[in-house]
Amino acid sequence: MKRVGILGSTGSIGRNALDVLEKLENFKITFLSCNTDIKKLASQVDKFKPELVGVIDPIAGKNAGKFFDIPVLIGFEEIEEALDLVDILLISTTGTGVINFLLKALDKNIRIAMANKETLVAFSPILRDRIKGKEFIPVDSEHSAIFQSIHAGRREDIKRIILTASGGPFRNREDLSGITPEEALRHPNWNMGKKITVDSATLFNKGLEAHEAKAIFNLSPDMIEIVIHPQSIIHSLVEFMDGSIIAQMSLPDMRIPIQYAFTYPERITSPVESLNLIDVGSLTFESPDFERFPLLKLALDLLNEENTLPAVMSRADEIAVDAFLNGKIGFSDIYRIVSKTVEAHKPVKIEGIEDVLQAEAWAAEYARRLTK
Repeated sequence: MKRVGILGSTGSIGRNALDVLEKLENFKITFLSCNTDIKKLASQVDKFKPELVGVIDPIAGKNAGKFFDIPVLIGFEEIEEALDLVDILLISTTGTGVINFLLKALDKNIRIAMANKETLVAFSPILRDRIKGKEFIPVDSEHSAIFQSIHAGRREDIKRIILTASGGPFRNREDLSGITPEEALRHPNWNMGKKITVDSATLFNKGLEAHEAKAIFNLSPDMIEIVIHPQSIIHSLVEFMDGSIIAQMSLPDMRIPIQYAFTYPERITSPVESLNLIDVGSLTFESPDFERFPLLKLALDLLNEENTLPAVMSRADEIAVDAFLNGKIGFSDIYRIVSKTVEAHKPVKIEGIEDVLQAEAWAAEYARRLTK
C-alpha cells in the first residue's frame, strides 16, 4: 500500500489527483491540505479520510480546527510532520513558499510528483543538484511527456527537447489590446487554474516550462525548443543524436500525467478516453510569434541566467497577472510590468535560499508599484 499526500488538494491539479486516486488500488491518501479553501478541504477530508490535514495560510488556519475531527497542521513548518506519513507527495501549490518543505521531502527520499512551476524556476541552481538520484517525477503534461520519452534512449544521447504549446486563446488574434480577464481565461484545450490560464494566454507559461525543463532534466538552454501545436495532442518530444524523435501523445487531460507520477514505472488503466487519431484528423505546428507574445521571448532570453533574474521575472508575473485578473491593469500591461521589473533588478548570484527570497520580495514590491 502506497501512502499519498497532496499539498494543495483543493486546486485543479489536486482535484484531478483525487479523481485518479479514487480509482486506483493499493494507494491510500494519508494527508490533504489547502491554502485557504477550508470548506472544500473539509468536504475532501470527509470523503477520503486522511490521517492529517494541513492549512498553509496561517490566517486561514486559525479557525480551521472546528471543521475537522483530525489534527490540523498550520503553515509549512507544522505541515512537515505529514512527511512521515507519505511515500508519495504531490506538490500542486503555486509560488515558492514550498521550497524548504520540498527540500525536507527530498532529504527523506519521498517520491515527489511535482506540479509547482515557480519553485523550479526560481531555485533552479539549487534544485538541479538536489533532485539528482531522487524520485522526482514532473506532473506538467509537457515535462511528463519528456520524462516518458527520455527513457527511449540514454541521457547522454539527447540532442534536444521540444516543448509544445497550444498557442492559447489568442493564437490567431492580431490585436491583443482590450482583452478582458474573461477572454484570457477561455483556454481552447485545457481546464486549469486562473494564473496558469492567463500565463498560457500570454505564452509566458511556456517560457516558465523551458526553465522547468532546464532544472528537471539538467539541460543547457540551447537544447530546449518551443513549437506551437494547437491540437495539444503531442505533449512534448525528445530528439536523440541519431535523428530519432520520440513523442508522447494523448488527449489533453491532466489525469494521465498525474496517474503516471503515482504509478511509475507501472502503467495502469486510466479513466481517460483513448486517443482516436482519425477523429483528430491532423496535427499542425507553428513557430511562436515573439512580437505578439514578448513575455515568452523574455523568459527564453533569461534561460542562461544562473542568478536571481528568473525568480524576479516569475514573481513579477504573479503580481501582474493578479492585477490583471482584478481589473487593475490591461492584458498588455503584464509584459510591461514584468519587463520593467526585470530591467530594474540587479541580479545576485544564488548562494542560498535567502538570496532568492530577498529578490522575490523586492520584485513583488517593485511590480506592485508599477500596477498602481
